[in-house]
Amino acid sequence: DDALFDAVLLDAPCSATGTIRRHPDVAYLKKPEDIAGLAALQGRMLARATNFLKPGGTLVYCTCSLEPEEGEAHLAALTDLPLTLDPVGAREVGGLAEIVTGDGAIRTLPSHLPNAEDPRLERRKRPHRHRAGLARGLSLRARSRRRPGRRRH
Repeated sequence: DDALFDAVLLDAPCSATGTIRRHPDVAYLKKPEDIAGLAALQGRMLARATNFLKPGGTLVYCTCSLEPEEGEAHLAALTDLPLTLDPVGAREVGGLAEIVTGDGAIRTLPSHLPNAEDPRLERRKRPHRHRAGLARGLSLRARSRRRPGRRRH
């Protein structure tokens, strides 16, 4: 199948350490070797996902992990892929500047949003009040540098 897409969302399998508040068993179930294996898998998935992007297309990568191997390490590896980081601005995330990294990725930590009642997290378009159940983790947005007609398998 030679279909190329304007955008690809890679919600990568991860250690889920960013969900520990809701799933405390994660701390007992995940081992360091699990994180290393998952980080390697995520790297392969990122590389493969670039093959499905149109030139100039957008890749969004996200995990619900607090582990740098599953987040920031992939930011550094973007230079080895036909991708350029497309920084996210605070206005794009409802003014939550504290979750935007210096690189323009989104990194949420328990210390960023300790109070789920923060009015910036309310859904304005829904008639009922919605408490955000935000997982902590990292998301990044990148653009394909691939030229038209070039595709790697």
